Amino acid sequence: MSEQVESDQVEMETPKASGPISEGIGRVWSEIKKISKQVEHETRKSGRVARLRLDLRSLRREQVEVRARLGKAVYEARQEHGDSIALSEVEGFAGAVAALDTLSEQTTAKEAAIEQLHQANALDEQPLETSDEVA
Repeated sequence: MSEQVESDQVEMETPKASGPISEGIGRVWSEIKKISKQVEHETRKSGRVARLRLDLRSLRREQVEVRARLGKAVYEARQEHGDSIALSEVEGFAGAVAALDTLSEQTTAKEAAIEQLHQANALDEQPLETSDEVA
């Protein structure tokens, strides 16, 4: 059974050595820590984006379902009352419109959150770097 440990809880120790070798190992080790933190940051950000996209998919699916129910209600009201129907004659019209408005607001918020993560990614993200000594 594998045990998962949060990276914040793991303390990376610099290997012990002496002389010029220790300086080289120290530089390599600091590069490894820097790169691993960048990878962790990207992984977490990708996870947040994936979760938001999944939420968006669910919201859009729910919007389609509400629109289908609303369309069915309008069709049934038209069949019952003829071509000249009032929206008040459509069963559940107000509730469906309110649900669509709420879903639309939630969708917009999720899209904005994704865009914000992408913009933050473009601004603060540095490509994985390695020094000449490490490479």
